[in-house]
Amino acid sequence: MSTIWTENNIIPIVDEYDVCVVGGGVAGVAAALSAAREGARTCLIEKEYALGGLATLGLIVYYLPLCDGHRRHQRGAAQGVHQIRRGRSARLLGR
Repeated sequence: MSTIWTENNIIPIVDEYDVCVVGGGVAGVAAALSAAREGARTCLIEKEYALGGLATLGLIVYYLPLCDGHRRHQRGAAQGVHQIRRGRSARLLGR
């Protein structure tokens, strides 16, 4: 196994990715989904126990749907978050 040596740590390299997104808030999930849909091998890192940031962890009880301004609701990213939370991340994230 490869490692990265720093002044204070030895960090094992367990896998390689084209894109690594740090932060699983709404923007981070959107970035990871976009990268994966373009074919990049993508890693999404989140420090909390759930994705979505304040949209899911901030006790927000009503979150307005994403709309394009012409009464058409956008489902791509929101549907992706739902699928990731249901354990389908490997398929969505290009693995």
